[in-house]
Amino acid sequence: MRKYLVKKITILVGVILLGFTFSSFKGDDKNFQIAKNLDIFNSIFKELNMLYVDTIMPDKSVKVGIDSYA
Repeated sequence: MRKYLVKKITILVGVILLGFTFSSFKGDDKNFQIAKNLDIFNSIFKELNMLYVDTIMPDKSVKVGIDSYA
């Protein structure tokens, strides 16, 4: 009887944890997209900073990038 109860509680806890896991992925898509786009922006800025002949001013470049979207 006790083994049955422990097994039942273990399965219930597992199902609840799976539910939380799958529900957290559903709302995390927006944050994932934001992080991905920031990573792309950062990579482009690094490449330009390393390979561009002239000096790039980071403050101005980031501001122009943000303002051009709006």
